[in-house]
Amino acid sequence: MRLGARFVAAIWWLSLVAWIAAIIAPAAAAMVAFPRLPELGAEIPATREFFAADPDGAGRFVAGYVTNPIFLAADRVRPVAALLMLAALMLTRGRPCGEGRLALAGVIAVGLAAIPLAVSLFSVASPLAASLEEWRAAVFAGDQAAAAIAKAVFDPLHVRASLLMRTELALVLLGVATCGAASYTPPREPAS
Repeated sequence: MRLGARFVAAIWWLSLVAWIAAIIAPAAAAMVAFPRLPELGAEIPATREFFAADPDGAGRFVAGYVTNPIFLAADRVRPVAALLMLAALMLTRGRPCGEGRLALAGVIAVGLAAIPLAVSLFSVASPLAASLEEWRAAVFAGDQAAAAIAKAVFDPLHVRASLLMRTELALVLLGVATCGAASYTPPREPAS
């Protein structure tokens, strides 16, 4: 393999790793923050009255503040990784991880992962962010009715975003597995 081809293959693999990390990092942060912060009694003093009857809700509200920047960063990293992979795909003429059916399956899986990514970024992310901001503003204002309306918009969008992200992760992992298998070369026998 020529040096240029190795460099492009490295871009492909590093982009795959970055894409996976950008999905797993916010999910892992949420898995820790959302159960743990309510247990610790975390709260924002300005929302104490709003969550007087729901102290766990106060902790989840704080968890959202803690994890949201990680999700926003992931929303920037994932498309960059996908674009770098597209560049590697074009530079290798469709063979960033070798030839054969497994390599093709890996490229297809990664290409399919771009679909839930695009749906998430172009049709879910903006209304999700807007409803989150409306909910937060209502909570800080102590407006239970407005908060309930915003949360009713946010919750189904959040479920949809989670499903899209899980689908995206499954396809990228499938791409890693099949491309990895396609690019495997058995060790050579030592010359006698």
